[in-house]
Amino acid sequence: MQPLRYLFAIAICTTASSLSFADTPQEIISKLTGRWTIDAGVNQGVTVPESRLDGIYTVITRDTIVSYDREKNETYRAKYTLNTAADPVQIDMVSVQDGNETKALGIIGFEWINLDGVKELTLVYSLNPGERPAEFESPEGSKIMLFEMHEAVSTTAIAER
Repeated sequence: MQPLRYLFAIAICTTASSLSFADTPQEIISKLTGRWTIDAGVNQGVTVPESRLDGIYTVITRDTIVSYDREKNETYRAKYTLNTAADPVQIDMVSVQDGNETKALGIIGFEWINLDGVKELTLVYSLNPGERPAEFESPEGSKIMLFEMHEAVSTTAIAER
């Protein structure tokens, strides 16, 4: 069953740009806002083992992305802005940790993946300052991170922040 899941994930990655310039910035932010469970990850071309992703989630608000580990400790926080005129939509993230500012440039894709209305988000970003990935992939030897997530809960309260 696992190979089928990965094949499906690959298909989603290659078609994950349903956020587009046709959506208004407010519609895109509304689609992104929520709690997302991380299903799969690729760290610089190397698949992250499922055991390392178990219980990890991300919360996206109107202008912030925060990731948590399985013990609910914050592991990453960044302010973000979107370029909704680009296709796929571009995301610029700025994180400040220990007084150091780190910028990451990326792209995002969003899909409705089944008849139950489950949403999936693909976030791809570069660890190289000033470089933005062009594709929904993390090639071996690259400095590109890729995460696939599904919406964990209805988040009307989060959307109103």
